[in-house]
Amino acid sequence: RILGAKLVLFVLVMVAAAVHGWASRGGRAVLARGLAIGALAGSVGVLLLATALPTT
Repeated sequence: RILGAKLVLFVLVMVAAAVHGWASRGGRAVLARGLAIGALAGSVGVLLLATALPTT
């Protein structure tokens, strides 16, 4: 369950990073900044979920 949530969040972070690049290149600074902050926050979430995974 935790692994699934981590993978979904990782995909969302990658999509946000890709759209950030598109927005940044297209001159949409406000959108690009919001996506960058969202991707950064999502990355922190991925790290927190990774630490919650049980060791095997």
